[in-house]
This record gives sequence, structure tokens and C-alpha cells, in this order.
Amino acid sequence: MNKAQAYFQNEIEIFQNRLQRCAMFSQDKIRDELPAKPSDRDVERNRHTLEKCVIQCADKNVELVPALTKT
Repeated sequence: MNKAQAYFQNEIEIFQNRLQRCAMFSQDKIRDELPAKPSDRDVERNRHTLEKCVIQCADKNVELVPALTKT
């Protein structure tokens, strides 16, 4: 594997790790906000909040992609 491929692979792994941490953070945040015995309504409302959190975080990370092409 040449240096360019190794660099690219490393950057992709870092990006994927960021997205995974983002999803985990969002999931933990929502889980902490749920009551001990959540109702179906609580779960549904927080599912939407989780989706928004993950999407916002993913969007922030996608904005970093053009910077990767400059290095």
C-alpha cells in the first residue's frame, strides 16, 4: 500500500470513529433523559430527538470532508 492510500485509509477511519462517537454521545444523552420506565410516547419523542442529534453531528463532520482534500 502506498503512502497516499495509507493516509486516505487512516483519514477514513478517523472520520468513521468520529461518527460512531457522535452516535454514541447522542444515544447516551437521550438515554439519560428518559425516565426509568418510559412510556411509548417518551420513547417515540426521544427517538426523534436522537435522530436530530445524530444528523446534526453527522452534518458537522461532513463539513470537515473538504478540509481532508486540502492536506
